Amino acid sequence: MRHNPTHQYRPQQLTCLVFLIQQLLDYHRDLGAHQAFLVGIEGLQIFF
Repeated sequence: MRHNPTHQYRPQQLTCLVFLIQQLLDYHRDLGAHQAFLVGIEGLQIFF
């Protein structure tokens, strides 16, 4: 099975991404979907 290079993450990066998703779920519960989305965009800029 071949893997797409663009979808390979270092373990630390993947851990941070999982953590970010968990934070987004908390923000979604506390602040609402729109705010969580904005926070998510800011978080994703860390990786890109």
